[in-house]
Amino acid sequence: MWNRGLRAVLATSPAARRLGVPCIWDIGVEENRGRLARWLRLRALERVDVVVTESPLQPAEIFGARAVKRHARKLRPNLPGIDRDAANALEAEWARRPAEPEPVIIAVGTLTPRKNQAMLVRALAEIALRQPDLRVELVGTSVPESYEAHLRELARTLGIEDRVAFLGWRDDVPRLIARSAALAVTSFNEGIPYVAREAIFLGVPVIATAVGGLTAIVRNGENGVLIAPNDTRALARAIEDVVCAPAERARLSAGARASRGELSHEKWARRYNTLFAELLEPPERSVLHGQPEDLAHA
Repeated sequence: MWNRGLRAVLATSPAARRLGVPCIWDIGVEENRGRLARWLRLRALERVDVVVTESPLQPAEIFGARAVKRHARKLRPNLPGIDRDAANALEAEWARRPAEPEPVIIAVGTLTPRKNQAMLVRALAEIALRQPDLRVELVGTSVPESYEAHLRELARTLGIEDRVAFLGWRDDVPRLIARSAALAVTSFNEGIPYVAREAIFLGVPVIATAVGGLTAIVRNGENGVLIAPNDTRALARAIEDVVCAPAERARLSAGARASRGELSHEKWARRYNTLFAELLEPPERSVLHGQPEDLAHA
């Protein structure tokens, strides 16, 4: 049985056990970090045969180091890719990109405290006087609705309300990313956001917090910059070093394009097929009963 989400695992794992079939828990992002949520996740970890995560760092963030050590054989990182049709569409967008990007740092995703777009607003304020043409664009709807109001008030208080644009929900995100100088991902925790993968395909440097799956695709100094969560000053420095420095931006852009092959959907599918084959092996031959193997390198 394949499951996505904690509720599904808790509901179906007893049935999988009664039927004698393997139970897989594919984890994207586990947002709720309360004590009850942690307890439920640990109970679910006990019940499943395999946990598939988007990167090797996620298990420790989600379950804690002690649980990771105890259940190491169950954990399988599998870097998600972009399917062929989407990749072709991104390649077409790459061909249409402007010769010089606009002086824009774009952030794409639900406006929510977990994604911490307030950090980006504050970083822009720190360098606003030195970089008068620089702008921030926030794409996405707000959950809760009050968070957008908070961001607008923050920008107004910092005196940069005319340089922070709220674009809401858009269906032309690849085009918006392609014309931007950099993508910012400022979350407190993440899997591997689809927009970060899109940016890499489009040759747009990613400035991201070093959390979750972001560290699996953003290579610091090669195709983007990694910073500590909620470090506004580091984000401001990274923006100036990348967005406002054409030579460095071009170097990172080339690095992003060079690394896009790692994000193929075919590689993701092959790794899953390897896992399914392991689950169908007799217990005495299955690697699930021996030393754990890093599925990301299968």
